[in-house]
Amino acid sequence: NKLPYLIVDTIGDRNWLGRKFFDENLIILNKKNIYLTLDPIFNFSAGVDLSDSISTTLFTNTRGIKIEGLVGKNILFSTSFLENQAQFPDYLNTFIDNNGVVPGMGRVKSYKNDGYDYAIAMASISWKATDFLRIKFGNDKDFLGFGYRSILLTDNAFSYPHLKLDFYFAKQKLKYTLNYALLQDLIRLPK
Repeated sequence: NKLPYLIVDTIGDRNWLGRKFFDENLIILNKKNIYLTLDPIFNFSAGVDLSDSISTTLFTNTRGIKIEGLVGKNILFSTSFLENQAQFPDYLNTFIDNNGVVPGMGRVKSYKNDGYDYAIAMASISWKATDFLRIKFGNDKDFLGFGYRSILLTDNAFSYPHLKLDFYFAKQKLKYTLNYALLQDLIRLPK
């Protein structure tokens, strides 16, 4: 007895293009000592702010690329670049105009009449030195735990350079993290 509101898994029914867009990496290189994936990133969204009296269409247009890989068994790397154009609601426009940054994304420049253009680049490399120590270095976002975040270590913060050391104890049941970071003030200075 199937209930009509249950979601049916259709992954096996997708064609090659559907699988590549929704379920798999677009390009995979799997050789003896290197595993590499390359994927495009897209985010196209549009809507309206019902409290806005002029009914401006809000949108986000994001395009980018993400490359991840494994060299040998102990070195992981990841890099991505995103280019964005967006029109935000008035409360965000006010913040952006006053500070010159999009929250979590970085500095902006004008796009058409009332939109914004901004980019973000991230990269990191991680080395599993031993079973008890992992070292990560990069310019990336970082947060601790499974959703419990501080204000500084959130996935909504701007990418920042950091060196992270993870120490594992008691058969990897305990972890101690040491994170050296250089947090940046992105507010634009007057010209």
